[in-house]
Amino acid sequence: MRDHLIDRIIPKHAVHLVGGPSGSNKTTMLLQLLVQEWSKGRPVFGNTSHPVPWVYISADRPSDSVWETMERIGIPKDSVRIYSVVDHGKVMDIESVIKECLTMTPRPELVVIEGLASLMKGSYNNYQHVAKLLTLLTLICTKEQITIIGVVHSTKTKQGEEFLNPRQRVMGSVAWAAYSETILLLEPLGLEKDSTTNLRRLFVLPRNSKEFSIDFQLDANGRLTAIATEKEDDLAEALVLVHTQTMKPNETFSTADFVFQVEQLGYKKRTAEKILTKFTEEGIFTQIGKGRYRKVNGPPTSTH
Repeated sequence: MRDHLIDRIIPKHAVHLVGGPSGSNKTTMLLQLLVQEWSKGRPVFGNTSHPVPWVYISADRPSDSVWETMERIGIPKDSVRIYSVVDHGKVMDIESVIKECLTMTPRPELVVIEGLASLMKGSYNNYQHVAKLLTLLTLICTKEQITIIGVVHSTKTKQGEEFLNPRQRVMGSVAWAAYSETILLLEPLGLEKDSTTNLRRLFVLPRNSKEFSIDFQLDANGRLTAIATEKEDDLAEALVLVHTQTMKPNETFSTADFVFQVEQLGYKKRTAEKILTKFTEEGIFTQIGKGRYRKVNGPPTSTH
């Protein structure tokens, strides 16, 4: 079995794609995932992550533009190494860009390329041109022992509009899907009803494992927050209830401790806070101070 940067989702030494229409918050989603979860070794979509040194190549935006996005969503400027092709002010081929980035210390093992299509020769709608680009990148991954995530565009689709294969939603030629491994496709929901919708659906489309989707909502600053379904909430409660059975009677803990434990199970802070409130109301925990709780003596009772 191959090594992964994210188990079952992002195999090492392969080319992966992040797709979505313009304005769908692809960059926001990717930066949140990489900086706030993967880089910290936290579970990503419930799967174990394995951080490595990485670099963010911006092929179509200056560094200042990327930093503005990071500032908006609360990501520190020094948490991402950015190499902007635009800042260098010269036409560069993709091999040269990657080669320059690999001289950085520590040497990147993950290379993220925003605006990937702008670095290709030919048309992103031409099968042969796209196949040549992605084959080249795959060879570079193998030779240099790196993993590449490319960010590309896709056309907007109305709700209910489907492709025979969801991997083919990526823009232009079907070669984008044919010559890549995992595709993360972020799409707005409900565009036919609201052109400014703040709902997004992320399709996670690995080549060799089960596909799934996650719904997000944009907050006032454009950050993406996962929307847990009722079924997901029930599963989270069941897992946390099992976890409480390993706690000693009268054991105390903080809100931060509880949130951390729930995040290790693959759930978000919002889900952890909802469960903490519910378990306190049901007498499984009792609050003993600001942000401090105690497990009630005796085994926890069912939440249902």
